[in-house]
Amino acid sequence: AGIFRLEAVLKSTGGAHGCFRDDEIWPVDTHFWLSFFDEGLVCGKVCQILFHWRQHPGQQTRSHGRLSIENLRRCKCHFLCKEDGWIWKRVKAGESVVLEVWTSGGSETLSGWVEELNDELRRHDQTSRCTVVGVEWRPGESVPPSPSSSLANVKRVRLFAFGMEKARRKVRDQIGSDWNDD
Repeated sequence: AGIFRLEAVLKSTGGAHGCFRDDEIWPVDTHFWLSFFDEGLVCGKVCQILFHWRQHPGQQTRSHGRLSIENLRRCKCHFLCKEDGWIWKRVKAGESVVLEVWTSGGSETLSGWVEELNDELRRHDQTSRCTVVGVEWRPGESVPPSPSSSLANVKRVRLFAFGMEKARRKVRDQIGSDWNDD
C-alpha cells in the first residue's frame, strides 16, 4: 500500500491515466511505479503498520493474465528502451550501447529478456544504437569476462535478471557495488 501526494501521481502518470494504467497488457501498478521512479520521484518507508492486507490464492492480483512474467518483463523493457529510457541516461550523443543481460544459462529467462529488449528497441527505432547480448552466468560461479569488454566507444549496461532474492543477494555480494569499468 502507498500514500502519494496528488502532484506526484499527476507527474508520474502525466495526468492521463489516473493512478494506474489499466489496460490489457500492463501489470496494473508496475507501470505506475516505473513511471513514478522514471520521473525521478522518490518514496520512503513508514516504520509502523498502517494497513493490514493479505492475498488469497484466487485473487486476480496473483492470477490475472496481464500479471504474467512476460507482461512484467515487457513493462520493464519499455522503461529501459524508450527514447529517454534508463539505458540512455548516461550515454553521450553518438555513443553506442551494449546491453548485457546476465542470468542463469540456457533459461527461458535469458531468451525472454533478449527477445523482449530487441523487440522494444525496434519499436523505438534504437537498434542501430544498441546491441543486446545474453550472458549465461550463475551466482557463485566465477564471473566471466564481459562479452563487450574489447569494444571501443561503447557504453556497457548490465542487467542482472534473477527473480529469487537469494540469487539477487549472491549477485550483489559477488559483483559488489562498484563494478564500473567505464
